[in-house]
Amino acid sequence: MQIEVATSWQNPLLDKLKAQTRAGNTLQIYGALPAAFPTGRPDDVPKVERRAAVEHFQYAKHLNIETNYLINGAKGAHYFSQNQEQVREYFSWVTRCLRPDLITISDPELQIILNKEFGWVSFCISAIAGIEGRRGIKQWQEVMAGFGTVRSLVLHHNVTQKGWAEIREVNKIALSYGIRAKLMMTESCYGGCKARQLHYAFVGQGPGSRPAVDAYQVACMSKRLHEPASLLDLAGFITPEELHSGFAETGIEGFKITGRSCSAGWVERACSHYFSGRSPQNLFEIIVLTSPFLREALGMELDQLFYLDSEAYNAYSSEARHLGGDERTAFRQSTAIKLFETGLLKINDPGAVYSVCNGNLKLDKPGQYATALQLQLGGTRGGSK
Repeated sequence: MQIEVATSWQNPLLDKLKAQTRAGNTLQIYGALPAAFPTGRPDDVPKVERRAAVEHFQYAKHLNIETNYLINGAKGAHYFSQNQEQVREYFSWVTRCLRPDLITISDPELQIILNKEFGWVSFCISAIAGIEGRRGIKQWQEVMAGFGTVRSLVLHHNVTQKGWAEIREVNKIALSYGIRAKLMMTESCYGGCKARQLHYAFVGQGPGSRPAVDAYQVACMSKRLHEPASLLDLAGFITPEELHSGFAETGIEGFKITGRSCSAGWVERACSHYFSGRSPQNLFEIIVLTSPFLREALGMELDQLFYLDSEAYNAYSSEARHLGGDERTAFRQSTAIKLFETGLLKINDPGAVYSVCNGNLKLDKPGQYATALQLQLGGTRGGSK
Protein backbone atom coordinates (compact mmCIF):
# COMPACT_ATOMS: atom_id res chain seq x y z
CA MET A 1 0.00 0.00 0.00
CA GLN A 2 1.22 3.48 -0.83
CA ILE A 3 0.12 6.51 1.18
CA GLU A 4 0.39 9.85 -0.59
CA VAL A 5 0.82 12.79 1.78
CA ALA A 6 0.81 16.56 1.36
CA THR A 7 4.21 17.95 2.25
CA SER A 8 4.78 20.99 4.45
CA TRP A 9 8.27 21.35 2.87
CA GLN A 10 9.85 20.57 6.25
CA ASN A 11 12.39 17.75 6.42
CA PRO A 12 11.59 16.81 10.04
CA LEU A 13 8.08 15.89 8.90
CA LEU A 14 9.53 13.38 6.45
CA ASP A 15 11.58 11.77 9.23
CA LYS A 16 8.45 11.38 11.35
CA LEU A 17 6.37 9.99 8.49
CA LYS A 18 9.10 7.54 7.57
CA ALA A 19 9.24 6.32 11.16
CA GLN A 20 5.48 5.64 11.07
CA THR A 21 5.59 3.65 7.85
CA ARG A 22 4.95 -0.03 8.37
CA ALA A 23 6.60 -2.89 6.52
CA GLY A 24 5.11 -3.39 3.09
CA ASN A 25 3.90 0.21 2.84
CA THR A 26 5.49 3.10 0.94
CA LEU A 27 5.19 6.87 1.07
CA GLN A 28 4.79 9.55 -1.56
CA ILE A 29 4.79 13.29 -0.87
CA TYR A 30 3.21 15.89 -3.10
CA GLY A 31 3.06 19.67 -3.28
CA ALA A 32 3.61 22.78 -5.37
CA LEU A 33 5.06 26.24 -4.97
CA PRO A 34 2.25 28.70 -4.21
CA ALA A 35 1.37 31.24 -6.89
CA ALA A 36 3.76 29.67 -9.40
CA PHE A 37 1.09 27.97 -11.53
CA PRO A 38 -2.62 27.17 -11.00
CA THR A 39 -3.23 23.99 -8.98
CA GLY A 40 -6.20 22.47 -7.18
CA ARG A 41 -6.01 24.82 -4.22
CA PRO A 42 -5.83 28.55 -3.63
CA ASP A 43 -2.45 29.83 -2.52
CA ASP A 44 -3.22 29.08 1.18
CA VAL A 45 -0.33 26.62 1.33
CA PRO A 46 3.15 26.79 2.91
CA LYS A 47 5.49 29.15 1.11
CA VAL A 48 8.78 27.68 -0.11
CA GLU A 49 11.61 28.93 -2.29
CA ARG A 50 12.78 26.95 -5.28
CA ARG A 51 16.11 25.98 -3.77
CA ALA A 52 14.46 24.72 -0.60
CA ALA A 53 11.93 22.73 -2.63
CA VAL A 54 14.74 21.02 -4.57
CA GLU A 55 16.59 20.17 -1.36
CA HIS A 56 13.38 18.86 0.23
CA PHE A 57 12.62 16.54 -2.67
CA GLN A 58 16.22 15.34 -2.66
CA TYR A 59 15.94 14.57 1.04
CA ALA A 60 12.71 12.64 0.40
CA LYS A 61 14.42 10.53 -2.23
CA HIS A 62 17.25 9.87 0.26
CA LEU A 63 14.56 8.38 2.54
CA ASN A 64 13.10 6.37 -0.37
CA ILE A 65 9.98 8.54 -0.38
CA GLU A 66 8.53 9.10 -3.84
CA THR A 67 7.93 12.72 -4.92
CA ASN A 68 5.03 14.16 -6.88
CA TYR A 69 4.76 17.75 -8.11
CA LEU A 70 1.41 19.37 -8.92
CA ILE A 71 0.73 21.24 -12.15
CA ASN A 72 -2.96 20.37 -11.99
CA GLY A 73 -4.99 23.55 -12.30
CA ALA A 74 -8.26 23.05 -14.18
CA LYS A 75 -7.29 25.90 -16.53
CA GLY A 76 -3.65 24.93 -16.85
CA ALA A 77 -3.43 24.87 -20.64
CA HIS A 78 -5.16 28.24 -20.89
CA TYR A 79 -2.78 29.75 -18.35
CA PHE A 80 0.17 28.32 -20.29
CA SER A 81 -1.05 29.86 -23.56
CA GLN A 82 -1.47 33.26 -21.91
CA ASN A 83 1.91 33.24 -20.11
CA GLN A 84 4.18 31.12 -22.28
CA GLU A 85 7.52 32.76 -21.55
CA GLN A 86 7.02 32.70 -17.79
CA VAL A 87 5.57 29.18 -17.73
CA ARG A 88 8.25 27.70 -20.00
CA GLU A 89 10.90 28.87 -17.57
CA TYR A 90 8.91 27.36 -14.70
CA PHE A 91 8.37 24.02 -16.45
CA SER A 92 12.07 23.94 -17.29
CA TRP A 93 12.91 24.33 -13.60
CA VAL A 94 10.42 21.60 -12.57
CA THR A 95 11.65 19.08 -15.14
CA ARG A 96 15.40 19.84 -15.03
CA CYS A 97 16.09 20.98 -11.46
CA LEU A 98 13.33 19.71 -9.19
CA ARG A 99 12.89 16.43 -11.10
CA PRO A 100 10.07 14.79 -9.13
CA ASP A 101 9.21 11.15 -9.68
CA LEU A 102 5.80 12.19 -11.00
CA ILE A 103 4.09 15.31 -12.28
CA THR A 104 0.35 15.50 -11.63
CA ILE A 105 -1.80 17.10 -14.30
CA SER A 106 -5.56 17.41 -14.82
CA ASP A 107 -5.40 18.84 -18.34
CA PRO A 108 -4.43 16.46 -21.20
CA GLU A 109 -2.94 19.35 -23.16
CA LEU A 110 -0.39 19.92 -20.41
CA GLN A 111 0.71 16.29 -20.61
CA ILE A 112 1.38 16.80 -24.32
CA ILE A 113 3.29 20.05 -23.69
CA LEU A 114 5.38 18.59 -20.88
CA ASN A 115 6.23 15.52 -22.95
CA LYS A 116 6.87 17.12 -26.35
CA GLU A 117 8.63 20.28 -25.23
CA PHE A 118 10.32 19.20 -21.99
CA GLY A 119 10.77 15.46 -22.48
CA TRP A 120 8.80 14.53 -19.35
CA VAL A 121 7.45 10.97 -19.37
CA SER A 122 6.06 10.11 -15.91
CA PHE A 123 2.58 11.39 -15.02
CA CYS A 124 -0.23 11.15 -12.48
CA ILE A 125 -3.78 12.18 -13.37
CA SER A 126 -5.38 14.48 -10.82
CA ALA A 127 -8.82 13.96 -9.27
CA ILE A 128 -9.69 17.28 -10.92
CA ALA A 129 -9.88 15.38 -14.22
CA GLY A 130 -13.01 13.72 -12.80
CA ILE A 131 -12.27 10.14 -13.89
CA GLU A 132 -14.51 7.53 -12.27
CA GLY A 133 -14.16 4.42 -14.40
CA ARG A 134 -13.47 2.67 -17.70
CA ARG A 135 -14.70 5.39 -20.05
CA GLY A 136 -12.58 8.16 -18.55
CA ILE A 137 -9.46 6.01 -18.30
CA LYS A 138 -9.81 4.73 -21.86
CA GLN A 139 -10.39 8.19 -23.34
CA TRP A 140 -7.37 9.67 -21.58
CA GLN A 141 -5.10 6.83 -22.63
CA GLU A 142 -6.23 6.94 -26.25
CA VAL A 143 -5.71 10.69 -26.55
CA MET A 144 -2.38 10.60 -24.71
CA ALA A 145 -0.86 7.60 -26.52
CA GLY A 146 2.75 8.42 -27.31
CA PHE A 147 2.99 11.35 -24.87
CA GLY A 148 4.59 9.76 -21.83
CA THR A 149 3.27 7.23 -19.33
CA VAL A 150 0.46 7.62 -16.83
CA ARG A 151 1.66 5.76 -13.76
CA SER A 152 -1.11 6.67 -11.34
CA LEU A 153 -4.59 8.15 -11.22
CA VAL A 154 -6.37 9.83 -8.32
CA LEU A 155 -9.98 8.81 -8.85
CA HIS A 156 -12.97 11.14 -8.63
CA HIS A 157 -14.29 11.93 -5.15
CA ASN A 158 -17.52 9.99 -5.76
CA VAL A 159 -15.71 6.66 -6.12
CA THR A 160 -15.12 6.49 -2.35
CA GLN A 161 -18.90 6.28 -1.83
CA LYS A 162 -19.43 3.35 -4.19
CA GLY A 163 -19.88 -0.29 -3.15
CA TRP A 164 -16.87 -2.56 -2.73
CA ALA A 165 -17.56 -4.49 -5.94
CA GLU A 166 -17.76 -1.29 -8.01
CA ILE A 167 -14.50 0.02 -6.58
CA ARG A 168 -12.82 -3.33 -7.21
CA GLU A 169 -13.93 -3.18 -10.86
CA VAL A 170 -12.57 0.37 -11.31
CA ASN A 171 -9.24 -0.78 -9.91
CA LYS A 172 -9.10 -3.73 -12.34
CA ILE A 173 -9.73 -1.37 -15.26
CA ALA A 174 -6.91 0.94 -14.15
CA LEU A 175 -4.52 -1.97 -13.69
CA SER A 176 -5.32 -3.24 -17.19
CA TYR A 177 -3.79 0.00 -18.47
CA GLY A 178 -0.80 -0.28 -16.12
CA ILE A 179 -2.11 2.49 -13.86
CA ARG A 180 -2.15 2.53 -10.06
CA ALA A 181 -5.56 3.82 -8.98
CA LYS A 182 -5.65 6.01 -5.88
CA LEU A 183 -8.43 7.22 -3.62
CA MET A 184 -8.53 10.33 -1.49
CA MET A 185 -9.08 9.68 2.22
CA THR A 186 -9.55 13.02 3.98
CA GLU A 187 -11.68 15.12 1.59
CA SER A 188 -15.16 16.45 2.38
CA CYS A 189 -16.94 17.25 -0.90
CA TYR A 190 -20.59 16.38 -1.36
CA GLY A 191 -21.30 13.27 -3.37
CA GLY A 192 -22.31 14.29 -6.89
CA CYS A 193 -21.60 17.97 -6.23
CA LYS A 194 -22.67 19.87 -9.35
CA ALA A 195 -20.48 22.87 -8.58
CA ARG A 196 -17.20 20.98 -8.07
CA GLN A 197 -15.77 21.53 -11.55
CA LEU A 198 -16.86 25.17 -11.54
CA HIS A 199 -15.08 25.58 -8.22
CA TYR A 200 -11.93 23.96 -9.57
CA ALA A 201 -12.09 26.33 -12.55
CA PHE A 202 -12.42 29.25 -10.14
CA VAL A 203 -9.43 28.09 -8.10
CA GLY A 204 -7.51 27.34 -11.30
CA GLN A 205 -7.35 30.98 -12.33
CA GLY A 206 -3.90 32.49 -12.44
CA PRO A 207 -2.26 34.14 -9.44
CA GLY A 208 -3.92 37.45 -8.61
CA SER A 209 -6.97 36.73 -10.80
CA ARG A 210 -9.33 35.39 -8.12
CA PRO A 211 -11.58 37.53 -5.90
CA ALA A 212 -10.51 37.73 -2.26
CA VAL A 213 -13.60 35.78 -1.14
CA ASP A 214 -14.21 32.27 -2.45
CA ALA A 215 -18.00 32.22 -2.70
CA TYR A 216 -17.96 28.47 -3.40
CA GLN A 217 -16.28 27.75 -0.07
CA VAL A 218 -18.60 30.13 1.77
CA ALA A 219 -21.72 28.58 0.22
CA CYS A 220 -20.45 25.05 0.93
CA MET A 221 -19.85 25.77 4.60
CA SER A 222 -23.15 27.61 4.88
CA LYS A 223 -24.94 24.51 3.63
CA ARG A 224 -23.22 22.37 6.28
CA LEU A 225 -24.56 24.71 8.95
CA HIS A 226 -28.09 24.92 7.55
CA GLU A 227 -28.41 21.20 6.77
CA PRO A 228 -26.54 19.14 9.41
CA ALA A 229 -27.22 15.88 7.54
CA SER A 230 -24.78 17.13 4.91
CA LEU A 231 -22.00 16.58 7.45
CA LEU A 232 -22.44 12.85 6.77
CA ASP A 233 -22.11 13.32 3.00
CA LEU A 234 -18.34 13.05 2.60
CA ALA A 235 -17.12 12.17 -0.90
CA GLY A 236 -13.37 11.67 -0.95
CA PHE A 237 -13.32 10.51 2.67
CA ILE A 238 -12.35 7.10 4.03
CA THR A 239 -11.99 6.37 7.72
CA PRO A 240 -8.83 4.66 9.03
CA GLU A 241 -10.95 1.64 9.94
CA GLU A 242 -12.36 1.41 6.40
CA LEU A 243 -8.86 1.66 4.96
CA HIS A 244 -7.79 -1.46 6.84
CA SER A 245 -11.00 -3.43 6.32
CA GLY A 246 -13.31 -2.87 3.37
CA PHE A 247 -10.86 -1.17 1.05
CA ALA A 248 -8.41 -4.03 1.48
CA GLU A 249 -10.99 -6.11 -0.40
CA THR A 250 -11.02 -3.79 -3.42
CA GLY A 251 -7.40 -4.28 -4.43
CA ILE A 252 -6.79 -0.52 -4.35
CA GLU A 253 -3.21 0.08 -3.19
CA GLY A 254 -2.90 3.88 -3.38
CA PHE A 255 -4.47 6.33 -0.94
CA LYS A 256 -4.10 10.08 -0.65
CA ILE A 257 -4.17 12.23 2.48
CA THR A 258 -5.22 15.67 1.26
CA GLY A 259 -4.51 18.85 3.20
CA ARG A 260 -1.82 21.00 1.58
CA SER A 261 -3.03 23.97 3.61
CA CYS A 262 -2.82 22.03 6.89
CA SER A 263 0.05 22.20 9.34
CA ALA A 264 2.86 19.65 9.55
CA GLY A 265 1.45 18.60 12.91
CA TRP A 266 -1.95 17.91 11.38
CA VAL A 267 -0.40 15.86 8.56
CA GLU A 268 1.62 13.80 11.05
CA ARG A 269 -1.43 13.10 13.23
CA ALA A 270 -3.59 12.18 10.23
CA CYS A 271 -0.93 9.75 9.01
CA SER A 272 -0.71 8.22 12.46
CA HIS A 273 -4.44 7.50 12.47
CA TYR A 274 -4.41 5.97 8.99
CA PHE A 275 -1.32 3.86 9.54
CA SER A 276 -2.75 2.53 12.84
CA GLY A 277 -6.28 2.02 11.48
CA ARG A 278 -7.83 3.92 14.40
CA SER A 279 -9.88 7.10 13.98
CA PRO A 280 -9.88 9.94 16.47
CA GLN A 281 -13.12 10.16 18.42
CA ASN A 282 -14.08 13.30 16.46
CA LEU A 283 -13.64 12.63 12.75
CA PHE A 284 -13.32 16.33 12.02
CA GLU A 285 -9.80 16.11 13.38
CA ILE A 286 -8.82 14.35 10.13
CA ILE A 287 -11.33 15.81 7.65
CA VAL A 288 -10.14 18.56 5.33
CA LEU A 289 -12.94 21.11 5.07
CA THR A 290 -12.01 24.73 4.44
CA SER A 291 -13.86 26.91 6.95
CA PRO A 292 -13.66 30.52 5.68
CA PHE A 293 -13.67 33.24 8.34
CA LEU A 294 -14.10 30.72 11.18
CA ARG A 295 -11.03 31.88 13.06
CA GLU A 296 -11.88 35.51 12.43
CA ALA A 297 -15.55 35.13 13.42
CA LEU A 298 -15.32 32.71 16.36
CA GLY A 299 -11.65 32.03 17.04
CA MET A 300 -12.32 28.33 16.42
CA GLU A 301 -10.76 25.49 14.46
CA LEU A 302 -12.87 23.10 12.39
CA ASP A 303 -12.88 20.29 14.96
CA GLN A 304 -14.20 22.75 17.55
CA LEU A 305 -17.09 23.77 15.32
CA PHE A 306 -18.13 20.26 14.20
CA TYR A 307 -18.17 16.96 16.06
CA LEU A 308 -18.87 13.62 14.37
CA ASP A 309 -18.38 10.46 16.38
CA SER A 310 -16.12 8.12 14.43
CA GLU A 311 -17.77 4.89 15.57
CA ALA A 312 -21.21 6.23 14.66
CA TYR A 313 -20.02 7.38 11.24
CA ASN A 314 -18.39 4.03 10.47
CA ALA A 315 -21.70 2.32 11.21
CA TYR A 316 -23.53 4.80 8.97
CA SER A 317 -21.01 4.49 6.13
CA SER A 318 -21.16 0.70 6.06
CA GLU A 319 -24.92 0.87 5.47
CA ALA A 320 -25.00 3.92 3.15
CA ARG A 321 -22.35 2.49 0.83
CA HIS A 322 -24.88 0.05 -0.61
CA LEU A 323 -27.72 2.57 -0.99
CA GLY A 324 -28.34 4.98 -3.81
CA GLY A 325 -30.39 8.03 -4.75
CA ASP A 326 -33.39 8.89 -2.59
CA GLU A 327 -32.84 5.84 -0.36
CA ARG A 328 -29.40 7.06 0.65
CA THR A 329 -30.66 10.62 1.17
CA ALA A 330 -33.46 9.43 3.46
CA PHE A 331 -31.07 7.22 5.43
CA ARG A 332 -28.63 10.13 5.81
CA GLN A 333 -31.40 12.38 7.13
CA SER A 334 -32.72 9.83 9.64
CA THR A 335 -29.19 9.01 10.83
CA ALA A 336 -28.34 12.69 11.26
CA ILE A 337 -31.41 13.22 13.43
CA LYS A 338 -30.53 10.23 15.63
CA LEU A 339 -26.89 11.27 15.99
CA PHE A 340 -27.78 14.91 16.68
CA GLU A 341 -30.28 13.96 19.37
CA THR A 342 -27.76 11.65 21.08
CA GLY A 343 -24.84 14.11 20.89
CA LEU A 344 -22.84 12.05 18.39
CA LEU A 345 -23.16 14.83 15.80
CA LYS A 346 -22.75 18.42 16.98
CA ILE A 347 -22.53 21.92 15.55
CA ASN A 348 -21.08 24.36 18.05
CA ASP A 349 -22.14 27.64 16.43
CA PRO A 350 -23.03 30.02 19.30
CA GLY A 351 -26.69 30.97 19.24
CA ALA A 352 -27.75 28.41 16.63
CA VAL A 353 -31.06 26.59 17.12
CA TYR A 354 -31.94 23.37 15.25
CA SER A 355 -35.16 21.38 15.01
CA VAL A 356 -36.67 18.41 13.19
CA CYS A 357 -39.39 19.23 10.66
CA ASN A 358 -40.95 16.73 8.23
CA GLY A 359 -38.13 14.26 8.83
CA ASN A 360 -35.36 16.80 8.19
CA LEU A 361 -32.91 18.35 10.64
CA LYS A 362 -32.83 22.07 9.87
CA LEU A 363 -31.41 25.32 11.18
CA ASP A 364 -34.18 27.47 12.74
CA LYS A 365 -32.06 30.30 14.07
CA PRO A 366 -28.64 31.05 12.58
CA GLY A 367 -25.71 31.22 14.96
CA GLN A 368 -22.82 33.67 14.86
CA TYR A 369 -20.84 31.79 12.21
CA ALA A 370 -23.79 31.12 9.91
CA THR A 371 -24.69 34.81 10.11
CA ALA A 372 -21.13 35.88 9.29
CA LEU A 373 -21.07 33.59 6.25
CA GLN A 374 -24.42 34.87 5.02
CA LEU A 375 -23.10 38.41 5.16
CA GLN A 376 -20.12 37.32 3.05
CA LEU A 377 -22.39 35.61 0.52
CA GLY A 378 -24.50 38.72 0.30
CA GLY A 379 -21.48 40.69 -0.83
CA THR A 380 -20.18 38.19 -3.40
CA ARG A 381 -21.31 36.43 -6.53
CA GLY A 382 -20.43 32.77 -7.13
CA GLY A 383 -21.61 29.20 -7.27
CA SER A 384 -22.97 27.05 -4.52
CA LYS A 385 -21.99 23.58 -3.54
